[in-house]
Formats: sequence, C-alpha cells, structure tokens
Amino acid sequence: MGKSNGRRRKRRRRGILGKLVSFVVILIAVLVGATVFFRASVIEVSGGSHYTEEELVEASGVETGDRLLFVNESKIRNSIKSRLPYVSDVSVSVQLPSTMKITIEENSVVAYISSDGENWGIDKNCKLLGTLEGNELGGIAQISGLTLDSPKEGGEISSENSSAVVYLEELIGLLADKDMMENVTAVDLTDLFNVTLNYLSRFTVKLGENEELAYKVVLLQGVMDEMDDNDSGTINVSNGESAVYSEE
Repeated sequence: MGKSNGRRRKRRRRGILGKLVSFVVILIAVLVGATVFFRASVIEVSGGSHYTEEELVEASGVETGDRLLFVNESKIRNSIKSRLPYVSDVSVSVQLPSTMKITIEENSVVAYISSDGENWGIDKNCKLLGTLEGNELGGIAQISGLTLDSPKEGGEISSENSSAVVYLEELIGLLADKDMMENVTAVDLTDLFNVTLNYLSRFTVKLGENEELAYKVVLLQGVMDEMDDNDSGTINVSNGESAVYSEE
C-alpha cells in the first residue's frame, strides 16, 4: 500500500512538472514569435499640418523593423515633443501584426514678438515655436516693448525685463482661457504701468499695471458683450474696479 501511494505521488509530481515545462516552452515560443513576426513595417502619422510625415517619424525615433510589442510610448511622445515645438500632444497605438499609428495635436501661434529683426511666434503658454515670415503674421497679435534674450525653438521666453515676461504670460493665459486671445491684434508692454492692447482692431484697451489682471479681463469681456459691430473707441480697466468706455 505504501509503495503504491508513493508511485502515485511521483506520477502527480511528474504531471505538474510536465505542465510547467509545457507552459515555459509555450511562453518562450510566444515571445520568440512576437520578436520575429510583430515588427513595424508601416508607420502611419496623422493630425499634423506644420511638419511633414518624414519629420514626425524621424523625431519619434521609430524605425521600420522595430518590435511592436515592446513599444515605449512615453519615450516616443517625449522625443517628438522635445524636438518639434509645434507638437502639443502625441498618442501612439499599435495595430498588429505590423502597423504603428502616431497621432499628434499641434499648438497654435497666438502672438509674435519682434526682436533683433526676427519675429518669434508663441503659443498660449508663451512657448517659443519658431521664427515667422512676414506672410505668416496676419491674424495674430504683435507683442511690442519686449526684447528676447537668446531665443530658441521650444524654449521659454527669456528677457532682461523679467517683469514684462511675467505680465505677458499671465495676460495671454487669461485671454486664452476665455477664448479672447484670437481677437487681440497687439499688446504694448513698453510701459508696464500703462500696458495697452488692441482688441478687434477697433478698441484700445488700457490695462495699466499688473494688478487685478484677472478681473480686468473679466471687465473687458463684459464690456465687449455689450458692443455692436460698428462700435469703436477706448476701454479703460486700469483701476481694476470698473470699465470706462469712451466712444471714438
């Protein structure tokens, strides 16, 4: 009886060991198959207009033949965003057996800064997107009174006048959040106690110094909601308490 039970236990151990070996063999086969067969032969790029497909693929670091099951999406995303400043977001997906899809979203130029003979476009977060040609300046706000210090694509605005940079970043952020930035045609930071902007090419807005700026933008928005298409003039919100409209 004892010998019979021992033989059964040995058979059970051999059965378990056999199943484990089979599982390991299958797992190795799957991994080898994934390495050999699931490789990128097609790289599709969509969603961009500022860069060519070749530029985006190169910036991604992905090459045909790369293994699809071991894609590092975070690395691809960071590589594209760090090398191509107009790109704001990247999504990566894999379609087995051989396709990788890269979809991007791009920043929009909301204003430009003229400095040392160059026009630098910036997005709503005041990131420097690159230099613009004269025919690209229409429909975006011109920022005056600010000289850039060693500007570079994808970098932040740097200037000896750091107070002007802080003012600009806060102002553009507030206007962009309320979808008002697209109506701004100019911002003059020459005198930080008397900052002005031009709105809809029909209104001069006196903002004054950088105090209560968020409420000043709210005041401006309220005044504009009451304006007709033919109105023009000066809107003074510099005291941060009320808006005074003077018809032109």
